[in-house]
Amino acid sequence: MPKSHTGPELVLCWTRRAALIFGAAMAVGAAAATAHDYKQGDVQIGHPWAPPAGAGADTTSVYFAIVNRGRMADRLVAATSDIAARVEIVELVAGALRRLDDIALPPNTPVALRPGGRHLRLTGLGRRLAAGDRFPLALRLVGTGAIAVEVLVEERPQH
Repeated sequence: MPKSHTGPELVLCWTRRAALIFGAAMAVGAAAATAHDYKQGDVQIGHPWAPPAGAGADTTSVYFAIVNRGRMADRLVAATSDIAARVEIVELVAGALRRLDDIALPPNTPVALRPGGRHLRLTGLGRRLAAGDRFPLALRLVGTGAIAVEVLVEERPQH
């Protein structure tokens, strides 16, 4: 039969339990803080991130995964951010950037915006971007409409 705690033993027992629960909650909170995903309608966006842009740098790029879980195709046609004068959809082809009018999002097909491929290019930055910073980005899709996300500035994703 389990021992019944009383007085100081009871307080110590509950203090240990509270510490374990608090520790577990902090671990879950830390994981949730680094993995940030967004969903609007049938479109899901995973972990938007950008590399740091030091003092004097005028550009950065934004990368993320996007998937359209709907039955109809959609297209990413534009993006804006209050930290940049302009946001362009681009693709790196044979070492040169090529502007794109849109990025097709076929049903149930993940699309990666990543270094060395398609991505968003922010020019005319209004401020320095250091690792750990965050900034807003609004994506515009033809069918889904506007999706607001927060971009995490980091050297490379930590997941």
